[in-house]
Amino acid sequence: MKHVAIACAVLLSGWSSPLSGSEAAFSADGTKLWVIPVFETDFLWEIETTTWTAKPRPVRGFAAEEAMQCLCLDEKGDLLVATDRAVWLLPPGEEEVRLIATLPGPAFVTGISCVTRPGPVPVGTVFLSVRPENGEGDPLYLMKPDRKTLIPVFVRRLSDLTTVPRFSDSGRMVYGGNWDLWEGFFEAWDDGGVDRAGALGGSRFAPLALMNTDSANSGSMGVDGVAVLGEDVYAALGGRHMGALVRVPLPSENRYASNDGMHPELAESFAVMKRALGAADILEEVERIDALAVQPSPEGGRGLFYRVRSEGFEWKFLLPGQSGKVVGKEESP
Repeated sequence: MKHVAIACAVLLSGWSSPLSGSEAAFSADGTKLWVIPVFETDFLWEIETTTWTAKPRPVRGFAAEEAMQCLCLDEKGDLLVATDRAVWLLPPGEEEVRLIATLPGPAFVTGISCVTRPGPVPVGTVFLSVRPENGEGDPLYLMKPDRKTLIPVFVRRLSDLTTVPRFSDSGRMVYGGNWDLWEGFFEAWDDGGVDRAGALGGSRFAPLALMNTDSANSGSMGVDGVAVLGEDVYAALGGRHMGALVRVPLPSENRYASNDGMHPELAESFAVMKRALGAADILEEVERIDALAVQPSPEGGRGLFYRVRSEGFEWKFLLPGQSGKVVGKEESP
């Protein structure tokens, strides 16, 4: 195993920017894993998952001062890399990125995902969630499978979309909203008369955020990364110098799967959230967790990769029903 370390002075300096849960992606066969380094900006870690050995993969071609923030694998096996200004394509084995689409303005990208299995949303559809630099603008964008442009998605009465939507093997959509866990749907608008690709729908099913305040308190954290492995949702909770990994089973059914006005009533919503919290497991509590990625297999998701900050930066991998095992440590090459 190749261990990866970061100099002591860097370890004490804290995270360079807010992080999301989308800094890692597996190849379609699960034998390779790419991870955006914590601090470096000109390469990806390329990890052979049979031995968990790592090497830097140079990445070139971004505009000046652009840095990789998120990535995902698309339905063709190419990597999609998001910066604060654009989405880029990185084909297998290549080092030079190719521009696909630009954002209307600078933004912190909180996640990127691509639909790779048949389901309610067409295969090849890409979602990009952002926090606009000036605090104004759309929090979610979509690229259709033709990849021509980023189109805003209408998000109503959800003040903070904290993760990008992600999908289970069966096509169910989950995402972080207002720092809690939501399940929902995408309603496509194809009439051509509006400037939106459609609307995001859904409802909260697991209120996982830890929220409190006092005159000297900074101890809150909430959902800022999600991954779906089998019928379980893994949520990374993040805050200032605190983080956790929580496993929550998907509800038995999506009670708000379409725009038919039949959203859960108060008592039903309470029952759904009570069941979710009653079944939730806190798997880890550390200083920070990010880079959630599900390793694929022919039968569906095999295991979960994630990165933790505790005593340094560690790469971990877990199988369903088990705890995470350290498979590497991150350091500058």
